[in-house]
Amino acid sequence: MSKTCAEVIEHKVGGLASAGLVPYFFLESAVKNWPKPPTLKEVADSMDDLYGYGGFMHPFGGEIVDGRYISAYEEDEPLDPLVSIACGDITMLFYVYSITALVDAEGNSMIARFD
Repeated sequence: MSKTCAEVIEHKVGGLASAGLVPYFFLESAVKNWPKPPTLKEVADSMDDLYGYGGFMHPFGGEIVDGRYISAYEEDEPLDPLVSIACGDITMLFYVYSITALVDAEGNSMIARFD
């Protein structure tokens, strides 16, 4: 597991502000049992608990390819992240429409909306 946590990259001006509390939910969840590296599911479950309105309990379709969100609907354009935050081996990607993804070092991902 990487010793760095919270490598924040704001891909678009104003992206971090538009993400609201979602980065806080991610960081709180990713370091919950530090230094034990969390699994993708542990981070997702903790974010759901903090959010309280669903999130990853209601998976969102599509997939993450090279950091881009590819919708399950072919008429939708791919989305580039507004913000990415890496903590250990898990990265949170935040997109427009409050689409939020977690991706681990093996490329496994979970996608939800946090709006």
